[in-house]
Amino acid sequence: MAFRLLKKLQGEYEQWIEETRNKIDVGIAELDRGEGLDGDAVVAGILERFK
Repeated sequence: MAFRLLKKLQGEYEQWIEETRNKIDVGIAELDRGEGLDGDAVVAGILERFK
């Protein structure tokens, strides 16, 4: 029983790693195309909402 749970958790972790790598690749491609957001502007916008 414990071995099956460990195997299941390992599989879920590997899937999470693969999905995260894919998201990073998408983000890098967006930045390369100039689609990124200015971090300071994003934070300022968030803070403005809470005033």
